[in-house]
Amino acid sequence: MELVPKSLDNFIYNKKIAQRLKVYNLNFIENLIFFGLNNSGKRTLIAGLLDHISNNSIVRNLRSYSLKINNNKLEINFIESKYHFEINLYEYGNYDKNIITEFLKYILTFNNVTELKYKIIVIHHFDKVSKTAQLALRRIIEQYHKVGRFILCCENINKIDEALLSRFVYIRVPRPKPEIIKIYITSMLQKFNKLTDKNIVDAILDKSDKCIYKVYLLLYNYIKLGKIENFIIEEESIIQPILVEIERPNLKSMLKIRTIIYRYLLLNFTPTLLFSLIRSYYINKLPDEKKYKLIAISSTADQFMTSIPYDIFALEFLILNIKHLLV
Repeated sequence: MELVPKSLDNFIYNKKIAQRLKVYNLNFIENLIFFGLNNSGKRTLIAGLLDHISNNSIVRNLRSYSLKINNNKLEINFIESKYHFEINLYEYGNYDKNIITEFLKYILTFNNVTELKYKIIVIHHFDKVSKTAQLALRRIIEQYHKVGRFILCCENINKIDEALLSRFVYIRVPRPKPEIIKIYITSMLQKFNKLTDKNIVDAILDKSDKCIYKVYLLLYNYIKLGKIENFIIEEESIIQPILVEIERPNLKSMLKIRTIIYRYLLLNFTPTLLFSLIRSYYINKLPDEKKYKLIAISSTADQFMTSIPYDIFALEFLILNIKHLLV
């Protein structure tokens, strides 16, 4: 069921931005930075741009690459197609600079068969990476400007080095206005031959909290089942693979948990969201004595999350403490 717009011509919300992006093609694309609040549609626009450039022929595959840093083996997960590479840098903490100077350099110098004049590298959550990584990317852009183009995606553009920003075209993606979301909902209901009563449209808008991602899910639920419920992401289905590893009585399971989390990051499940889902699950499950301990632990982790640049560390702190409570 195709609810998310793929072609730049099919955008209803962020339509003006989508039309602006049509200027780019196989032989002409600039370094771009998409910024705006979470769930405003940045990733959807980037995906639409890539499909436009590739004439809707992109096939995305999840890949991994082993990088050796100071005798440590680092497994890098990324998405690859014939037309682009896609990665989250901030999940690798202090190694983000190494990934830019070694892994991204490898991508830009590797002679793969492609119709593109440029290799396009998409980096998500870029406002979370270190200053040294940002400066390293600036040097890479200067060194490989003839063969590479970068698309950055972030919420807070103020956290990015001004000298680096000067190499990019800014694209601010605002949260779609309620009236535009209503038009989109009505259009999708008509597309799938569903009743477009004003009460139904208003109910989907209200229960989504005007969040585009939740609108997709509510529409899918209504079109499939004919029901509009107080929609909550199916928490256990999302975090179930992590819960299984949390409840294994060994620390080796943390390596598997990291792998699962990194794959979720590529799908735009942030550490903050996973933190909330895991905390809520165990607060409802644990007996009172351990529940109160978990509340205290999560409060500490919350403060930790807001005071450090890598919120994934706070998520791991929470998970380790939950493993300890389960012993």
